[in-house]
Amino acid sequence: MSLPNLNTFSPKNPSQEIAENFFPSFTKGSSIVVVGAGAFGSWTALYLLRNGFKVTLIDAWGPGNARSSSGDETRVIRSAYGANEIYFNLNVHALSLWKENQRHFGKQLFFNTGVLWFCYDKNTPLVDDSIPFANKHGMEYEYLAPAELKNRFPRIYVEDLHHAYYDPFGGYLKARESVQLVVDAFIKEGGTYRQSQVKPGKINASKLTNIIFSNGNSLQADVYVFACGSWLGENVSFVP
Repeated sequence: MSLPNLNTFSPKNPSQEIAENFFPSFTKGSSIVVVGAGAFGSWTALYLLRNGFKVTLIDAWGPGNARSSSGDETRVIRSAYGANEIYFNLNVHALSLWKENQRHFGKQLFFNTGVLWFCYDKNTPLVDDSIPFANKHGMEYEYLAPAELKNRFPRIYVEDLHHAYYDPFGGYLKARESVQLVVDAFIKEGGTYRQSQVKPGKINASKLTNIIFSNGNSLQADVYVFACGSWLGENVSFVP
């Protein structure tokens, strides 16, 4: 089964449609192990749990730890990704989910400060090519000539800038805290969380049979999801 064509794929709900088009289906109640409690792993575990699966989430150092790419204090929420509409749509959907879930968590995680893009040349494809998508979603950028930019942001040196774009819908997300709150919600809603290093167990007929904890114990599941980021080391595909 192949991935959808991301150059033309532009769903209203990207995460749902990608899942429907790529991932095989499993019956509710199936056991799933998710290794890695960062942004991808924690949300994957929580949504699988809410959809009726028995989920165990595992991380070597804990959610939001300093060794993970999700462990810093903040992340910029931006929509400009050049001509890549799938990324723009994913950002719009993710932003709506963060706003919805911060109300559920009872704590502000997204701060709508806006995002300012400095453009040193007349043409800046990273921003320019995203403008049609911004207009399509009613999230228009604001063009700022150097004089207006200097007037609104007097601390910025504008002499080497051709112009700037201000994205009023962007801002920053509390990265470490948000991941920790997702894992807290996962545990409160009945998920199992374990902190340990793990490694893949035996593979029979291209199927992973279990994972091995650092203490030598093993765990079997119907499905294994590795959301380890750079810790994975290489692209490995296991058939469940």
